Amino acid sequence: MRVWSNKMKPIIYQTIKVNNYTPEVKLHQGRKHLVVPVVMMIEGVHNGSNGAIFHSADELSRHVGSWNGIPIVIQHPAEDGQAISANSPDVIDRERVGRVYNTRFESGKLKAEAWLDETQMGHVSLEAFTYIRDKKPLDVSVGVFTDDEVIEGTWNNEAYTAISRNHRPDHLALLPGGVGACSWSDGCGVRVNSKGGDDLTQKEQHLIELIKNYESGMKEKIETLQQKLDQMDTNSVMHFLEEVFKGHCIYRISKDIGEGIPMEQEYYKRVYSMNADGLIEFSGEPIPVRKKIEYKLINNNAKGGTGEMADKKEKKPCCEEKVKILVQSKGFTDKDQDWLSGLEESQIDSLIAVNVRAEKVPKEKVVEKEVPVQMNKEQLAAYMKETFSSPEQFMAILPDDYKAQMTHGMQLYQQHRDGLVARVKEAAPDVYSDAELTGMDMSALEKLTRLIPKTADYSLNGNPPAPVINANEVKPLLPPGVKEAE
Repeated sequence: MRVWSNKMKPIIYQTIKVNNYTPEVKLHQGRKHLVVPVVMMIEGVHNGSNGAIFHSADELSRHVGSWNGIPIVIQHPAEDGQAISANSPDVIDRERVGRVYNTRFESGKLKAEAWLDETQMGHVSLEAFTYIRDKKPLDVSVGVFTDDEVIEGTWNNEAYTAISRNHRPDHLALLPGGVGACSWSDGCGVRVNSKGGDDLTQKEQHLIELIKNYESGMKEKIETLQQKLDQMDTNSVMHFLEEVFKGHCIYRISKDIGEGIPMEQEYYKRVYSMNADGLIEFSGEPIPVRKKIEYKLINNNAKGGTGEMADKKEKKPCCEEKVKILVQSKGFTDKDQDWLSGLEESQIDSLIAVNVRAEKVPKEKVVEKEVPVQMNKEQLAAYMKETFSSPEQFMAILPDDYKAQMTHGMQLYQQHRDGLVARVKEAAPDVYSDAELTGMDMSALEKLTRLIPKTADYSLNGNPPAPVINANEVKPLLPPGVKEAE
């Protein structure tokens, strides 16, 4: 967050990161808006260009409604390097991407909704639009006029040199990739706003715990390093900052293998530098390392120990013989020996079992005609037609159950076809040859048999069947005076 004096000089940066949210699409003034929850400010001590400033809950909650309707911009507006108000026609036309609504103060946090115009977001900052669309953690910062009372004190064991009063909001800025005094780990930013508190991800909880282990002056560096690592994340790989040293850091890669397999953990050392603008840059390649935890006796009289001056016993690599087996297998090389040695014995056994199963798989027999790895429908039809010259050859490759079903179906088919051929030969013995009937498809045979007149059956009356008279047949003429017998 950037706090200004009445002369519009920046006094403090205060960054708030938004995460764990799902943008809602709503209409506002006839245009589509992405609506996301945001924590704009939080009670506490925040470090900026004027030092540590305390923002109390009493001051933040004094005029909550005054925050509604302030413009949302990308980065803080400036002119000739000096901060300016966002509430001017030029800035509104050029930089505004939305407005703040539904502001409230809960649990020490000034919460609201950011209503972001989709069209304007795409024109002004495609990067910020992508952050919101993909639900990435996003820093925000407020531009606000304050009256700062120079007074020293402490709040929650954090020292401050002044207290900000009479907050008069000017704008809310989206800062994709930005970092400031009130950071994501402090609880600020675009994130879920719930009365029960904010749900933190595994990475956020880890970062908060990491910051607690360092002095306050390291907080900005830790957050910037973690943000740099966040840019390397994928859907299945996450990067966690573990240790921070002067000039280098240690981070952990957590890989989601899936299928119920525990996440794979790898540790790396990386050289970094931080420029005057507070930006982190990595140099060189990451170096794989192994995490080692050591416990030393602090009591000289403890059994089996000689106190803090005892020689350090380095943990031996796990299962050296088993590691050699894996390195000699086809799945690994000598380059894998170091990280294999850092695995647990149960993990080594699992890898050996997988290799053994792979080696026991018999090689497929080479057939005369190799099947293409990938075939379209036409290629598959041509291949099957060329390979299987009879139904019996095709059925030979089927499981017994399917083979029995296919055999039974073919028998029924042949019986039906033989019946159709017999009817045609009986009705027209001299019209079709056996070769013609054999080559005729089933559809033609069925159509042909439907043309054969049916014979009336009066067997139930006890009389012989009456001949069927074709209505189209011309009756013979009888001599004059002769009548047809009834």
